[in-house]
Amino acid sequence: MSKSMIHVKVLLPNGKTEVFLLAKKISKGLYWDYKINGDKGVFQMLKGCYITVPVSQYNDKLQAKMTTGKVLAVFWKHRQDSVLFTRSQFVTEDHLLESLKECYRYLRHDYDKVSRGRIFLSLAYWKFKAKKKMSNMPSIAGQKAQQLWKA
Repeated sequence: MSKSMIHVKVLLPNGKTEVFLLAKKISKGLYWDYKINGDKGVFQMLKGCYITVPVSQYNDKLQAKMTTGKVLAVFWKHRQDSVLFTRSQFVTEDHLLESLKECYRYLRHDYDKVSRGRIFLSLAYWKFKAKKKMSNMPSIAGQKAQQLWKA
C-alpha cells in the first residue's frame, strides 16, 4: 500500500489544472500543523497562494521547465510515482499585489533563464488576474452607498 502524502491542485497560467505532490520541506511542517489544527490551519492558508511547479519531466541533470501556478486545493492522497513535486517556494496574493519584483526575486531561485522568464511572465499574469478580480469587486463603501440610494 502506498503512503498517504499531501498534494495540491494547482491552476496553471494556460488554464489547465494539475495535481502535484507538495515539496517534502513544506509537507513536514504541514503535517504537524495538520495534527494540531486539522485542515483549518496552513492547509487553508495555502489556498490561493502562488507556488513554483514543474511543467515538464525532470531531465538527466534533474532540471525541469518551471512556472508559477495558483493553489486551488490542499489534500491528502496516496502517493503516485508519476506525480511531480512542487518546489518549496510560494507567495501569497497580497505579497504579489504589493511587489511583483520582490516575488519574482524570491521565486526565480537558481532556475535556468527560460524557467526564470516563465516564472516572471506567470507572476505578471497572476498579478493582472488578481487586480482585475479586485477591480470587479465593489467596495464596502460603494455597496453602502448603493443600499442608501435604493432606500
